[in-house]
Amino acid sequence: GAGGAQGAVARSIVEPADSCPEVVVDGKSIESTIRLEPGTLTAPYEYNVRICDAIIPDRYKTATAGGVALPVVPKAPTNYVLLGDTGLQIKVKNNGYCEKYDKKTFFLNLNEVCTKENPNNEFDAEKFNAGVQGLGQSTDIDANEWPYATIVKATAEIKPQVVIHVGDYLYTQSACPKTCPGSDSGAKCCGTQKNPTEGGPCLCEGLGSAWGDNWAAMVNEFLKPSRLLLELAPWILVRGDHEQCSRNWRGWFAVMYPGPMHNVSLGCPTQVNAPYNVEFATTNFLVFDTSTAGISVGDIAIASQCPNVTKTPVQSYTADGNVAADSFGFADAAALVSDSKQTVVLSHTPIYAVVCAEDEYRIWDALLQEGMAASGLASKVSAVLSGHMHWAQHMDYGKGLPIQVVVGNSGTQMLPKPLSELALATFTTNATVEEGHSAEAAVKHAFNMAGFGFGAIKSGADGLESIKYVLADKHGNFETQFHAPL
Repeated sequence: GAGGAQGAVARSIVEPADSCPEVVVDGKSIESTIRLEPGTLTAPYEYNVRICDAIIPDRYKTATAGGVALPVVPKAPTNYVLLGDTGLQIKVKNNGYCEKYDKKTFFLNLNEVCTKENPNNEFDAEKFNAGVQGLGQSTDIDANEWPYATIVKATAEIKPQVVIHVGDYLYTQSACPKTCPGSDSGAKCCGTQKNPTEGGPCLCEGLGSAWGDNWAAMVNEFLKPSRLLLELAPWILVRGDHEQCSRNWRGWFAVMYPGPMHNVSLGCPTQVNAPYNVEFATTNFLVFDTSTAGISVGDIAIASQCPNVTKTPVQSYTADGNVAADSFGFADAAALVSDSKQTVVLSHTPIYAVVCAEDEYRIWDALLQEGMAASGLASKVSAVLSGHMHWAQHMDYGKGLPIQVVVGNSGTQMLPKPLSELALATFTTNATVEEGHSAEAAVKHAFNMAGFGFGAIKSGADGLESIKYVLADKHGNFETQFHAPL
């Protein structure tokens, strides 16, 4: 990774019988430590590999691990790629063979728990309830297959110096259903659509056991399709809600988290990861773990579309900023702000995005907004880079609030209906900037679009300068749909 709680980390993953590889930096051997031993995590969470870490000193020129060249962390990157919500969506509540399932257990374990099978083990399309993407590489939104590897290839062509992933890596929460309802276009099941006729195999056929919080899923859903970019550039990895305690927390700590390894025998830690900074010559990134932000206060349902009318967004819910400042580490992170360079927040959950919920526009997320204000960060940060919402959105409120960038469209199932840009562009906002003080700034730039893609960020002498939202059309051609200053 480009940096983290301990600095830049060279992480190696080898077979159980192999030792940690030698890491050489500028001709000198660097000590490696074992992060995870084979057998520490067992089925169904099995990681039968050895994972090793080496902390890399700043400003190195060359580095290798086991003779394999590692990308160099640049002092002043000029070219970043932004990804978010890349995983393969397979979420099965009822595979069609279940008469009744335990909803509470499903929510906690994210897997179908059937309490009563159908008579004679027959498929019932009426009871089928699943969200399933394919395993193909189509960028056709209607086909709703999984385009992450295609997106990786497109981003590799622009040769980023740093890759930022704003979280949600693994979405294969259930086994692929063995049968899916039929449809007019054949045996295809997407979203939660039902059809009263039995179809054939689902698009995810061939997934096998590569689902859940384990090594097979990590390889299939993240490491293998990300390989081109992992070889090309250092990464900054942000924790999303799919890496929280009810989902893929083991894989997060074993493979992705740049800080010290958590003792998995103690279970998932109840506290979020402490914020840390990744510092470059002109930009200081503050990395937050907001994976539990909506859950900690009772997440509201987010609709896919609002009425096409102009309204001032309201807070998404009532929140205490001091709670957020303490529990998510905003107060501690304020001390990491440098007056001499640009400060940018990385948070999986958006802080100043606009959503539609309960028939009105809302600024998401109120708890994090109040935490930013109570800690004094809101007036010191130039931009917030996030994911979580499965589309692309850009909200620049002008003077007083950070720019909100949302890139949650890099592979997983898309939100189909973006908000009206005409309405977004006429908003003013009353979000809290400092404790007891609200900003009523008019929107300068607004963009919202559903399409698979990524963000391409340019940086200069004063920090991040601009972002291009690059989205694919139905023919797989990636084009810039919106270009805005940062």
